[in-house]
Amino acid sequence: MSYVDDFKKIDANSATSAAIFFFSMLGPGFLAVFLFSRVYFVNLDTLKIVLLSLSVSMPGVVLPIFVSHVCSVVLVKNHGRDPMIFGGVKEWYYRSAMTNAINMYLLLFASYVFNLSVQTFAWLYFLSILVAVGFEFRYMLNKSISPEKYTTVSAP
Repeated sequence: MSYVDDFKKIDANSATSAAIFFFSMLGPGFLAVFLFSRVYFVNLDTLKIVLLSLSVSMPGVVLPIFVSHVCSVVLVKNHGRDPMIFGGVKEWYYRSAMTNAINMYLLLFASYVFNLSVQTFAWLYFLSILVAVGFEFRYMLNKSISPEKYTTVSAP
């Protein structure tokens, strides 16, 4: 088997998920480590840099997905909503990952331009996660109230 044959076997869903993973979690994490601590970026080995990068950027993806899951479970169990209107984990992952990427890249750009400290960046990132969680909660409630206004991404 050659690399070309292996590359041809990758389906669109896997490629999209991997690209979003790199773009929304690894990329901003690497940039944050590079921006705020170049010594760690240069001296740590690859695995440690990857783990540190994921630990920086993962909360912005995981927490909104958790809120989506809790909202869908509560609305289905307690209010009898159809579980299909809320989408699934893949839709929640795509939405949360893209929101996290936008937030992280904007915060990193602002940190670079205005020379913000790590503490200021951390507080701003925490606030952006809270806003993302609030919007995700509102989105799920609105989708429960009028599902015809919102489309659900379905993958084969």
